[in-house]
Amino acid sequence: MEDSGWYKANYEVAETLHWGHHLGCDFAMKSCGEWIKSRLESNFFSFSEVKIKQNSFTMPPIRFPDL
Repeated sequence: MEDSGWYKANYEVAETLHWGHHLGCDFAMKSCGEWIKSRLESNFFSFSEVKIKQNSFTMPPIRFPDL
């Protein structure tokens, strides 16, 4: 979206996006239906092993004291 001139990314707070990681170009370029069909025709479960690292989505929520 940066190339549109409307947005400027803050790369200092960027994190790895684990969703879809190592699933190949077809994951990003094909429709969901096409991608799922291709996975069913091959080894469907080969993408199910995902190692989740601590990031802003997996961290517990911050609790603030009542003042």
